[in-house]
Amino acid sequence: MARNLRILIVDDDQVMLEMLRMTFWNYGHIAEAVESAEAALELFAPGRFDAVITDSYLPGMRGEELGRIIKQQHGEIPIILITGDSTAPLPDGVDYLWHKPFNMEVLLKVLIGERRRTAANQA
Repeated sequence: MARNLRILIVDDDQVMLEMLRMTFWNYGHIAEAVESAEAALELFAPGRFDAVITDSYLPGMRGEELGRIIKQQHGEIPIILITGDSTAPLPDGVDYLWHKPFNMEVLLKVLIGERRRTAANQA
C-alpha cells in the first residue's frame, strides 16, 4: 500500500487553508498548513513533504517566489500554484497552475503521479 502524501499548503485565506487541509486529511493524506511564504520556508525541509501547494497572492513574498526558492534548493519537489486569476501564465519555478475553483480529486491524482515519477527517477 502506498504511503500517504505529505503536503505543505500555503494560503493567507483561512477558509481555503482549512478546506484544503481537511480535504487532504479526508483522503488519508497529511497536510501542514501555513499562512505565509516566510512560514513555509521555515517549515520546509528536504524529504519532509511530497509537494507544496501555494496561493499566488500572499502578503509579503508571493507564491511564485516561494516556488522559485524551493525549486532552486530542491528541484524535484512539485510546486502547485493556485490562483483566482484565470489569465495567469505558468511562472518559472512552478510545475502546475490551478485556477480556482478546481477539482480536488484531479489534484490528488496529479500529486500521486508526481510522487511515483520522482520515486522512479530516484531508483
